[in-house]
Amino acid sequence: MRFVYDSDMFMKDFRETLKNCQGVFDAPLEILVRQSVDSIASLPNEEIVFLKRVLEKLKTKQVQAHLYKQALQKLELVEKRTGPRRVQLQGEEVGEQFLRILKTVKEMKAEMLHLKPDLKPHVRVGGALHELADVPVFSVGDLQSIIGEYISPAYSAVLSQYKVVDFSLSVPGLSRFRVSAYYEEGRPAISLKQIPFDIPELESLRLEPTILQAIEEGHGGLYLVSGPAVSGKSTLVAAILNHLNQTRPLRIQTFEDPIEFLYRDAVASITQREVGSDMQSIASGVRYVLKGGVNWLFVSSVDSLELLEFLITAAESSVNVILTVPGVSVTAALETLTSLIPREGNQSLLDRFSQCLRLCLCQHLYHNKEKSVVAVREYMIPDANLKNLIRECRWQGILPQLETLPTCRSLHKRAFELVQAQDLEFESLLEEIEDRDNFESRYRPQLKRKAEGDF
Repeated sequence: MRFVYDSDMFMKDFRETLKNCQGVFDAPLEILVRQSVDSIASLPNEEIVFLKRVLEKLKTKQVQAHLYKQALQKLELVEKRTGPRRVQLQGEEVGEQFLRILKTVKEMKAEMLHLKPDLKPHVRVGGALHELADVPVFSVGDLQSIIGEYISPAYSAVLSQYKVVDFSLSVPGLSRFRVSAYYEEGRPAISLKQIPFDIPELESLRLEPTILQAIEEGHGGLYLVSGPAVSGKSTLVAAILNHLNQTRPLRIQTFEDPIEFLYRDAVASITQREVGSDMQSIASGVRYVLKGGVNWLFVSSVDSLELLEFLITAAESSVNVILTVPGVSVTAALETLTSLIPREGNQSLLDRFSQCLRLCLCQHLYHNKEKSVVAVREYMIPDANLKNLIRECRWQGILPQLETLPTCRSLHKRAFELVQAQDLEFESLLEEIEDRDNFESRYRPQLKRKAEGDF
């Protein structure tokens, strides 16, 4: 009868025999061959990785060919049953592999890279998720090593306390990345958003003339930029700020968590400050803006009533304040921001907010039939009636105004304008646009009438 070790005893004896085999490796291989597939499969991942590394090294050692073949087949059966295991990366090799993946991300023009332990890396290209098949996966220890290599002590403390943190990473000669390090089921994971070193020209983003005019005529007020995740909000804001930097003798200040795009002074003077390294919080930095003669201020996130009050005060004092706000529509962004204001006893702050609001836009990215990305922007330059609706938080009353006012566009109306201009294809748009049924029922008849008229 064949003797089978329990898992712990098996690995103990395997390691001990391997240590004392004096250059002839038949004995440890015999131990491996005698062990059942089920028993090997129950081993921790790192132990199976160790066995794979041993067999890889024994290719060139003195072993009996039939024993080596049987041992190799045994591990192959384990992997067929439990999925592939990877050879552990060590030390500098972890960093080298990570940089190779970042190079692949740049070459693929991917928007995002997602790394989770013991899974293949995934990239997001053109909105679709793809697995990187020809690279090894990272272990828990590998991801901890990567995070430890690039994170600052301040951000490391935040990660330890809150189990999530965002920071920026610059790789010379390659690209910049916004890194989100977090824990999932008690294990580290990383998502990276690629940020090009070069800021796109504003003209290349085809910003609507109404929006551009509102920005260029700015004499103080709030400008809200919103959109879903990976919708180009940061890129749009960077292009706007760089346009001002290149064309006007202004003082521009940014407060970011973390810094994404990097600017160089041109006609304007531009200063960037980052939470953690340059200030304790955005609120602590913004409170001193009014003393510094700032013309344009960009704030990457607003998470407190205190900060919102500072920004409203700045906007009332002739500072143009750009804010990025999460939201899938203009009304969602407004609702998110005003939710910071308690309704009881704070009507005056809502009044002030509505009066200093100059622009609110929400950007979505869709794809035409060639799979090229097209930006569709819902936007609102509020008149007196819209300001009243905002002050009273009557969000349902805003959408009809976006459909009719010449200084506004709803998402659906703007998308159909781009269909008419042949920048988007109707059928492709239906696969992605929000509230598809409503969009189709309203605009397909118009499209059909136009086609019949052209015919």
